[in-house]
Amino acid sequence: MVRSPLLLSTQGSAWDGFALKLGPISILIEEGIISEFLHGLEAVELVQENDFAHHLDLGDRFLTPGLVDAHTHLLYGGDRSFERELRESGASYLEILEAGGGIHATVNATTETDDATLLSLAAQRLQIMRSWGTTTVETKTGYGLLAEEEMRHLRLYQDLKSTNASTIVPTYLGAHALPKGECRKDHIQSILRTLHRVAEESLSTRFDLFLERGAYRYQEADTLFRLARSLGFDLTLHAGQFSDQAGGDLALRHRAASLDHGEFLGSQDGERFAEAGVAIGLLPTCNLYLETGVQPQARKLIDHGVSLFLGTDHNPGSSPTLSLLEVAAIAHSHLEMSTQEILLAMTSAPARVLGLPTIGCLTPGAQGDVAVWNGGSSLFGISHQHSPLESLFIGGVLSTD
Repeated sequence: MVRSPLLLSTQGSAWDGFALKLGPISILIEEGIISEFLHGLEAVELVQENDFAHHLDLGDRFLTPGLVDAHTHLLYGGDRSFERELRESGASYLEILEAGGGIHATVNATTETDDATLLSLAAQRLQIMRSWGTTTVETKTGYGLLAEEEMRHLRLYQDLKSTNASTIVPTYLGAHALPKGECRKDHIQSILRTLHRVAEESLSTRFDLFLERGAYRYQEADTLFRLARSLGFDLTLHAGQFSDQAGGDLALRHRAASLDHGEFLGSQDGERFAEAGVAIGLLPTCNLYLETGVQPQARKLIDHGVSLFLGTDHNPGSSPTLSLLEVAAIAHSHLEMSTQEILLAMTSAPARVLGLPTIGCLTPGAQGDVAVWNGGSSLFGISHQHSPLESLFIGGVLSTD
C-alpha cells in the first residue's frame, strides 16, 4: 500500500540526532522514510510551494527522533520489590544474588510464567516506553539462564518484534548469572553450544555477559567472547558496576560495541575507549535505586572523547523505570551532562551502538520516527508524573497507544 507523503512543520526547534537546529523546521516523510529535513527559509519554502494532503502544523513544538534505549531487560515475570527491605537491613545487591535472590528470583518467576503472559507484559512495558517517546529498544534475555529457557525467550522476542510498533533489538545475555546447582565448567560449555544455536536460527546478532564478583570471571568471559565474535555476534558487556574486574581490558580486547555500567572503570580507560571507538552505556537509575552512592564519571569520559549513551536498564530488581526522560534528569543533575550531550546520548549515539544508522536521527534516509514534545529542549526538567510527549510517529505513522 502506497502511503501519502506526510509533512511535519514547526516554528520551534529540533534535535536532528547530532545537533540542535533552530526553527522553522519542515520534515517530509515518504513511505516511512525521511526524505527532507529542512530548517530556516528552506523549511518555509517547502510548506509554501507544495500542497501536501497530509500536512501537520505543529505550532512551536520541539521535535526529536524517537528515543533509543540500548539497555533493557523487558521479558520477565514476578516482582522483586521485597528486596528493598533486604537492602534496608544492610544486604548488598551481590549478597542478595549470592543468597539466591536477585536475578535468581526473577529466573524462577519467569520460568513459571507462560508465553502469552510474558508477551503481554513485555508489550505493556513497550507501550509505556512509547508514551515517554522511546521507539527503539534493545532488550536482553538472561532470566532463563538454562539453554532451553534462553532459547524460549529469544523466540518470544521474535514474536514481539512481529507484533509491535517499536523497533526491537534482542540480545542474548546467556551469561547473566550461574544457575543454582550447575557446575561452572558445564554451564560455560552449555552457553558455547547455545551461541551456535542462536546464530543458526538468527535469533540475535548480539551477545552480552555480566562480568562481576558472583557472576562471570574474566577468563570465562574471554572464552565466551572469542566464540561469539567468531560466529559474527556484536559484543557488549555489563562490567565495572560494583568492582573493577578488568572489564575495560576485555571490551577493548574484543572490540565490543559497548561496556555498560562502568562505575569502576580504571582511571586510564577513558582515553583507551576513545581511541578504540568503544562506547560506554550509562545506567544511573540503578545506582539511585540500589543506593550505592556511586555514579559513572560521565564528565571525565566525555572530556576524553568517549562516546556515551544513556539507558534505563529497565529490570524488576535494580531499575524499574521505563522512561528515558527520568534517566536524562539524573544525567543532568548527577552526571554533569549538558542538554545536547543528553540528547545525543538518547538518540544517534545508542543507535550507532546497536548498528542502526537510520535510527535515532532526522536526516534524509532515516526511518520516520519523530517525537513531538511540549516544553522545549529541556524535556528532562519536566515532572516525571506527566510525559511532555504530545504525539509520536513511527515510520511516519501516528502512534495511537
